[in-house]
Amino acid sequence: MDASPIAIRLLGPVDIRVDGAPLAVDTRKAVALLAFLAVTGRPASRESVGALLWPESDGPDARGALRRTLSVLNRALGGGLTIDRTSAALRAEDVGVDVMTFRAALGPAREHGHDPGRSCPACERGREDALALDRGAFMDGFGLRDSEPFDEWQVAQAESHRRELAGALERLARSRLAARSWDRAVE
Repeated sequence: MDASPIAIRLLGPVDIRVDGAPLAVDTRKAVALLAFLAVTGRPASRESVGALLWPESDGPDARGALRRTLSVLNRALGGGLTIDRTSAALRAEDVGVDVMTFRAALGPAREHGHDPGRSCPACERGREDALALDRGAFMDGFGLRDSEPFDEWQVAQAESHRRELAGALERLARSRLAARSWDRAVE
C-alpha cells in the first residue's frame, strides 16, 4: 500500500494509521463510519449514514450522534474528511485503502482480454500484488452490537472480497500451470 498520510487496512483485522500512528477515536462507530466512507469511495448522505450506524435512533438523536462522531473522526484524521450539511466523504488524496488497492491491482488482469488460463507475466504480477495485501477476511474480528444494517454491509463486503480473492487465486494457479511452473502453481 502507498505511503498516504491515512492508511486504512481492512483486509484482515482493522488497522488504521494516521501519519504512522494508530487512529485514536473513542467509539467503534467512528471506525465503522471511516470504513464505510473508505470502501464506498464517494460522499455519503448524513441521513443514510445515520440509518446505517444508528438504526434504532430517531432522526434528531441519530443526527446528533453522527455530528459528534464526524467531529471526533475528522479531528483524529487531521482533517481528512470533507463534511457539509448534507454529506460526508473521505478525501481520496489523503488516503490509502488496502481494499481499493487490492481491486486496482486486479483490474488490468480482468481487462487484459486473453484466455484466463494462459500464462501472462503482467496479469500474474497484478494478482501477486493484490494477494500480498490480503491479511484475512474483510474487517476480521470487527463488529457493532447495535447496528444490523452495518453488520449486513460488512458481511456483503466480506463475501465480495472472498469471491475476488478466490478468483484471483484460481486464475493465478491456472496461469502458473500454463507456464508449467508446477511448484509456483501449488504455492
